[in-house]
Amino acid sequence: MGIKNIGRLSNKPRKFFLNLRRKPIVVIEIGNDWLKILECNSLSRADFVTRAKFMKLSRIKESVPDAISGIFRELKLSKNNVLACIPRHLVTARILELPSTNPREIADMIELQIGKQTPYAKEEIVFSHRIFESEREGYTKIMLVIAQLSLIKERLAALEKVGIDVYKVALSSEGVYNWFNSVELPRLPRDADAIIIVDIDSNYSDFIVLRNGRASFTKNILIGANNLIDERERYQEKFIDELRHSIDLYFGEAKGLRVAKLFLLGAAKNIPDLANILSSRLDIPCQVLDTARSIRMEENCKFISVTPLVGLVMKYNALQFDLMPKETRIKRRVEEKKKYLTKAGILFIGIFTILTFLLFLNIYNRNTYKAQLEDKLAKIKDGAQEIDKMRRLINLAQERLDAKGDCLSLLSGLYEVIPKEIYLTSVDIERKKQLTIKGRAPAMSDVFKFVGILENSHYFKNVKNSYTTQKKEDNNEFVDFEIVCAYEE
Repeated sequence: MGIKNIGRLSNKPRKFFLNLRRKPIVVIEIGNDWLKILECNSLSRADFVTRAKFMKLSRIKESVPDAISGIFRELKLSKNNVLACIPRHLVTARILELPSTNPREIADMIELQIGKQTPYAKEEIVFSHRIFESEREGYTKIMLVIAQLSLIKERLAALEKVGIDVYKVALSSEGVYNWFNSVELPRLPRDADAIIIVDIDSNYSDFIVLRNGRASFTKNILIGANNLIDERERYQEKFIDELRHSIDLYFGEAKGLRVAKLFLLGAAKNIPDLANILSSRLDIPCQVLDTARSIRMEENCKFISVTPLVGLVMKYNALQFDLMPKETRIKRRVEEKKKYLTKAGILFIGIFTILTFLLFLNIYNRNTYKAQLEDKLAKIKDGAQEIDKMRRLINLAQERLDAKGDCLSLLSGLYEVIPKEIYLTSVDIERKKQLTIKGRAPAMSDVFKFVGILENSHYFKNVKNSYTTQKKEDNNEFVDFEIVCAYEE
């Protein structure tokens, strides 16, 4: 039997939404007679419970894992981080007072005490505890919860078989307390009196005592809505006796404490006049609270309680009891470390890839810039060569403008002073050194006269007559000469 359209879960404070994860949370309970699956959406305040399915195990034709898989597929539920709920009647709960306030010492004491609290061997159980404040100095009260390992493994195996990842195995009693603490307790006056909560499910009831706003006692009563609705005359009196016995069991130790009120939850709303009968028989004010006011449930679902499932999601990140087997926790830690290392490796490779990419990008940019510069250089090369040519012409012109000791000036100065009777055969100019003049003259005296003229010229200095030779050609006599001199630049 199931529902898909679920409205607002009323009478709940807005503050508990801060404890929720942002993704929808699925909680599942495999009891002795009912399969309950609930999805709550932490993103929506208007529709907290979004999907639900309740099936009686006796009506499931296929195996339970196949039925669960079909429900998840039908409702499109996420199989990741699912919360498993263990009903209260399948566990043993003990209240112990230990002589220590150190959490580590308390854990060691529990390891020693655990064998005395159950007939099973330590290897056959799984346990969890919650610390309470003690009235005696130096002491600590704890609630110890013990479950058979085979029972937990059986349920986990059914879920893992269809690929459901169970994040935590929680206790239904903690869900009942969380619901009441979030929804109803803030409305009640703060006093020293105790409050009793009785959550009635199909085949059992969870008896919880709250003192100073904290759950300090829980007891399982093996009478549920099946008995009080279908066989009321037979089981009502037994139920009242069980309640009275549970009250005496707790309040016999807490002397002087009285019950302020008793609240009936779960399927109690479908049991006519139950609150009035209990009020008169137990002499305690009783009130029925509807824990699923806006959840439209089919007629055959009136026997069940959804209080634990809703309450567990309300404080999903702050649950204190976890009945996950130790080897499963170790396996999960190993898998989480593997995932962490895998993610770290992927991150490292990603960072290395990015750095390598940036390095190659930098090299590429430099090469691109170099190619651009070379291209620009090639474009201006012709222009640069033309400019260099122009520069050389300008320098040459400049030298011409200042041509004090160049060849043309020397020749010009030479021919200005050369006598008519002197005939030059060669003029050899050795730059920055000397001028060698060869020629002919009619007589030796003409050569000496020419040497004197050169010495008086401002163009020449150190004028020397290297040689003079008397020659005769075609009955004509003449003198061959060579004059060497320096010149000024």
